[in-house]
Amino acid sequence: MKLRSWLGLAAAVALALIVLHVRSGSSGDPKPTQNAHIAQPPPSQPADVSPKAAPSPSARQPVPTERHLASAPTTVAAWQVTSPTTGLPLEPLGTAFRVQQLRGEVPKGQSAQVTPITRDFLDRLQTGDRVPLPLLGGRTASGRVNLVSREEDGWIRVSGALEDNRGGFQLAANGKTQAGLVQLPGEGLAFEIVTQRDGQTLLIEKPLASVLCFSLPRPDHEPAVASDPDRSTPAATPPSLSSRPEATAVIYLDFDGEVVTDPAWNNGLTINAAASQLTEAEMTEVWNRVKEDYWPFNIDVTTQLSRYTSAPVGRRTRIIITPTNVVAPGAGGVAYLFSF
Repeated sequence: MKLRSWLGLAAAVALALIVLHVRSGSSGDPKPTQNAHIAQPPPSQPADVSPKAAPSPSARQPVPTERHLASAPTTVAAWQVTSPTTGLPLEPLGTAFRVQQLRGEVPKGQSAQVTPITRDFLDRLQTGDRVPLPLLGGRTASGRVNLVSREEDGWIRVSGALEDNRGGFQLAANGKTQAGLVQLPGEGLAFEIVTQRDGQTLLIEKPLASVLCFSLPRPDHEPAVASDPDRSTPAATPPSLSSRPEATAVIYLDFDGEVVTDPAWNNGLTINAAASQLTEAEMTEVWNRVKEDYWPFNIDVTTQLSRYTSAPVGRRTRIIITPTNVVAPGAGGVAYLFSF
C-alpha cells in the first residue's frame, strides 16, 4: 500500500530527529549543512563549533538572490590548505571500514588547517561562477554556483554542484564565523569546514553518513508515482492536528506540497515538492506514529503551518512528506543530522 511508504518516511525522519534531540539535549541553530527534511538542513553543527555557528534552513527563510555583474567567473579557491594533511584517508564504502564500524570503532579521517571562508568572498559570487574547493591529500574539487542566499541577519549562504556530477557543496559566512561542506556521495565522503574553540579553521574528512542520515529504502510493491504530479491538488486537506499545543519546539508535518529553494538541498536548485496524495485518514496515521515517537519530549508534532511559523528560530523544523524524490532518488526519506 502507498501508506507503507509514507509511514516509513515519517518513521525514518522521526528516528533521525530523535537521535538529534537525545544527543544535543536541546534545539539549537545548526550549521550550513542541513534542514527541510524531504521529508527540510544547511548546514550541520560541527564539533567544537558554537550552536549559533550558522542558521538552519528550516528555521530561517533564505532570500535567494542572483547577481548579474560584469565580471568574469571567479577561479579563486574558497579556502587554502595551510598545513600538512594528517591522518589516513577514509574509505567508507570499503569492507575494512565496515568491519571497524561493526567492532564499535570510530575511524578518524584526514584533517588539515585551512584559511577561513570569508563573507566578502561569498558576497562576490554569482550564479554560474566556478569555485575551486581544495580537499585533502592534494585532492581538489571544482564546483559551479547554483544559489547565493543573503539572509536578514547577515549570513550569506552559497551552494552548487561539483563538476562531473561528483556531488555538491555548501558555504556560509556572516563576517564572524563560517562553515562549509563538500559532499561526495559516490565515495561516501564529506569534507567539512569547522572552527575550533581556539579559533583555528580545519578541513575534516568524515563519512557522509555522519552528516546525512542513511536513506530509507522504499518498501516492496510500492505503487508507482506519476512522473510529474500536480503539487497544487492534494488528495485531501490535511487535518488540523497538534500533539502539544503549548510546547515551544515544533515539528511541522507538511503534506500539501512545497516549493523549496535552499542551499542545503538539491545543490541549491529549486525543488517543486508535490502534495502527498494521502487521504485524511492516512495523514492522521502518519501524524500519530510521529507523535508517539516524540511523546517523551516537550515537542509539538503538528500539521498546522501557523504553529511552525510562530515558533522561535532554532526550535522548529519542517518535514515535507512528498512523492517527489529529486533530493534522494530511490529513497523513501532523507534528513540531515544535527539539523534540529
